[in-house]
Amino acid sequence: AGDHPYECEFCGSCFRDESTLKGHKRIHTGEKPYECNGCGKKFSLKHQLETHYRVHTGEKPFECKLCHQRSRDYSAMIKHLRTH
Repeated sequence: AGDHPYECEFCGSCFRDESTLKGHKRIHTGEKPYECNGCGKKFSLKHQLETHYRVHTGEKPFECKLCHQRSRDYSAMIKHLRTH
């Protein structure tokens, strides 16, 4: 795999580093070690918890430069930008 030497034993996907592989494998195992202290919802990846927690704080750090709509997460903002 060259620059992606860490291979998932479940699906064969390859990753650059061991920690990324570890997070990916949780998709297959169902492990969700990150729990929201606001509502108890669990997540497999730390960044998923961080994005979710904005539901409780109301934080919307991503802003559309065209219409100034704000979003909690980057992927939702990218989707929004396609509407322009």
